[in-house]
Amino acid sequence: VALVAAQPIDYIRTRLAADVKLPASMKHKSPLQFNNMRDVCAKTLKSDGLYGFYRGFGVSSFAVFVKTGLYFGIFDTMRPLLPQYQIGAPITRRIDPISGDFIEVQRSNNNGSGGSILPTIPHDLQVFLTSSVLGWFATVSASTMGYPFETARRRMMMTAGMEPRMKYTGALHCMAKVIKLEGYRGLMRGASINAFTAVSGGFTLAAVDYGRKRFYATRST
Repeated sequence: VALVAAQPIDYIRTRLAADVKLPASMKHKSPLQFNNMRDVCAKTLKSDGLYGFYRGFGVSSFAVFVKTGLYFGIFDTMRPLLPQYQIGAPITRRIDPISGDFIEVQRSNNNGSGGSILPTIPHDLQVFLTSSVLGWFATVSASTMGYPFETARRRMMMTAGMEPRMKYTGALHCMAKVIKLEGYRGLMRGASINAFTAVSGGFTLAAVDYGRKRFYATRST
């Protein structure tokens, strides 16, 4: 439902952000194809109807499914392997009856430091920082693997209002045409910038993980 509601907004944003000057032969008062959001909506409805706002919606839904699965799958799979989750003496794992997650019960250590790799940094801060790095890695990996679908989605959006011969019949047709004309690198153009934009995703995963632990710890007490 959220994707259906957000698709027209994403379409308008994409068209305005990628708007370019039209050829001089075309008689338009503005040097750009669109003047504002209202102009985008009016021209899209006139040329393609309501469907124009949802070009690329199918591949967008599939991309969200792939990226979300990888996003949380990588994070939840690799998180227990972090040294900060395996500190000190041998750890006994049991299932939390409230959350249903595996929790770690650590026995006390003789040196009193808990075997911390970075004893000068509080354990909670260590876990948050390492979880942030892992979250960044998971976000970059998921977005990179799903980027070809994002490329197909954006290119299909950009064909709204064009002549039928210039449009793609579907996501596979779009990807095949990009590979034919630009090679496989054409599907990954702009993917490197995700390494910078994914930083916020890492902090988000770490914050959610920390908040969930605090919440269940409060309820258990």
